[in-house]
Amino acid sequence: MARYIDAVPQYLDAAGDPLALGKLYFFVSGTNTPLATYKDVNETIANMHPVELTGDGRVPNVFFSGSAKVVLTDADDVQYWSKDPVTAGGDSGTVGSDWDAISIYQVNSVVDFGGELYVSIINNNQNNNPSTAPTAWTRWDLLKRWNTNESYGLGDPVIASNGFLYTSLIDPNLGDDPTLNSGDWTLSESSRRSTNYLINPNFAINQRAFGGGQPAIGVYGFDRWKGDAAGLQIEQVVENAITINESFVISWVGGTGTATVDGTAGLASGDTFTLSTSANFSVIVPTDATFIQLEAGVAQTDFEYRTIGEELILCQRYYSKGDTTQDALVRVNSVTVLSRRVFISFPQTMRISPLFAFTEGGSWNATPTISDQGIDGATLGGDAASAGAATNITSWTADAEL
Repeated sequence: MARYIDAVPQYLDAAGDPLALGKLYFFVSGTNTPLATYKDVNETIANMHPVELTGDGRVPNVFFSGSAKVVLTDADDVQYWSKDPVTAGGDSGTVGSDWDAISIYQVNSVVDFGGELYVSIINNNQNNNPSTAPTAWTRWDLLKRWNTNESYGLGDPVIASNGFLYTSLIDPNLGDDPTLNSGDWTLSESSRRSTNYLINPNFAINQRAFGGGQPAIGVYGFDRWKGDAAGLQIEQVVENAITINESFVISWVGGTGTATVDGTAGLASGDTFTLSTSANFSVIVPTDATFIQLEAGVAQTDFEYRTIGEELILCQRYYSKGDTTQDALVRVNSVTVLSRRVFISFPQTMRISPLFAFTEGGSWNATPTISDQGIDGATLGGDAASAGAATNITSWTADAEL
């Protein structure tokens, strides 16, 4: 047993005045047979038929089971509308009841119009067509969680177990897990991060001027790549990738040996494996590998090329530098003043407040200083011990690597 629509709905006449002493007729759905309704949820106190509205057009308690045909009239039995079917709770077998121009809707009221659901975004919302009144209504698109027992059609969207949005590529599509069957589902563009989870996968960015070869253990060479714990391969730590039992593929060109991803060892190029983590994870590959790609899915795809500018922006979240060719130097020559400060802005907001260091080109009776350091920059300066003191800071680095 459920209540007919909300607790105190109000109906208005064509002039916008309360439909005083109007009437609601309830019939068995699809017929003209009166349907019993009740004043209480336990169905012990019957309503009259029809149910009479109050003097201000409001509906008293109306409870019934199943579905009904509902007819609204004024006090003289002039019909305003007829709705069939209407289920207890005011819907028509869907989340929202059919919209009508007479009812007054409040914020968060849900209606069905033309087979689409709309949510009211204003109070006292009357006679505003949901499809043409965006200031009064917003369309509500419902997304389903993937269910192995449900058959999906071509183009149907679902939320998979990894929280990503997928679209069906076949019809019918039954029992095919989107996270495991890339041939039957495609990850929507709105859910995609870059195809390649790795940054600087072909070593295009080299801010440290690394000469190539095997980096020392824990030491970074090309941007985002450091020597692994064994000193035999290179490693990148991927930041905060959230995956839940999702299939991944690791691939590269050339290279001697296998890869290890988040502890899964012995992976050859093109191998598929399952990854489940909500934290940073390690990717270790042969030092001489190129075109390295880590991607979600069950089959290797073409290497994703990013522009040098895009790759540099990604790298500078973890490491950046300034020198005579990139950024203004800080030169302090305290002939008449005892201190000078210059704020250095990092090219990109960094992952954390970095380890900040500078190179001093020379000083005399002055002390270089760092202050006000954060993820966006730091202040460089020099405190002079006496007039004529000087310091020349020629370059700086900011390191926030994992």
